[in-house]
Amino acid sequence: MAHALLNTTVIGMYLASLGLRAARQREGGRVLAASAFGLLLLSGMLGGEMVYNMGVNVTHLLFPRPPAPDQFTDVLASSDLPKDKVVVVEVERVPVMLLRTDETIYAVETWCPHAGGELQYGELSNETVTCPLHGSRFRLSDGCPLNGPASSPLRTFEVREQHGRVAVRPSYEGKHWPSAPTPPEIEHLRLAKQNGSQ
Repeated sequence: MAHALLNTTVIGMYLASLGLRAARQREGGRVLAASAFGLLLLSGMLGGEMVYNMGVNVTHLLFPRPPAPDQFTDVLASSDLPKDKVVVVEVERVPVMLLRTDETIYAVETWCPHAGGELQYGELSNETVTCPLHGSRFRLSDGCPLNGPASSPLRTFEVREQHGRVAVRPSYEGKHWPSAPTPPEIEHLRLAKQNGSQ
């Protein structure tokens, strides 16, 4: 939303600058155009962050998720997971949303497969979660999308609670995601070293 508002503001500022220049107020037009250019740079940085580092509006087959481990991973104490409250933990770079109900503990990946929305901020109702970005609704038990625009299921995790600790591991379907991309900061260093040696 901020990216769209910045771009709209920049267009308005450039139009106002054009109007000032047409009215022979060139100095005011230049100042306004320079300010608009600064906002345009900020908007470009924000857009790049959203696309390259967050994967927003990117085909997620081209922006693979990190692989989850095959074994159970201890994530938190049972006392840190109160009933009907979402808790987010990270399992080897994979953000996992946990929710305890009367009968069970659900564990699903926090990224909406449609556009990368953060599901921990979505509405919870009848053991489903609704994405706060575009309204896709998912069943927590198996990650199945109940209504769009998302058409892919969430990655789900098996939960084990023993000796006052909660551990998770990916369900059968969750084990077969593509391997993780190289983090951008590591990839940039690798490319810089490679270009420096040429």
